[in-house]
Amino acid sequence: MEITVLFFGLFAEAAGADKITLKGINDTDMLIQHLMDSYPSLWDKKYRIALNTRVVNGKTSLSEGDVVALLPPFAGG
Repeated sequence: MEITVLFFGLFAEAAGADKITLKGINDTDMLIQHLMDSYPSLWDKKYRIALNTRVVNGKTSLSEGDVVALLPPFAGG
């Protein structure tokens, strides 16, 4: 199973890319653990997770071809 992870702002800087693909990640908890292990500078950052353009909370299952975005805090006006 392969998923795409999109990074924005500080997350893209930490990852050194705005997009990566990963295999063998079954849920959002596993994804976050993998990202924190791979990019330790993300540990202290606040973020939201969007799965296929919808913000999700808590452990969420992932499927082949899913697109997950790590969203930094943002303000609107």
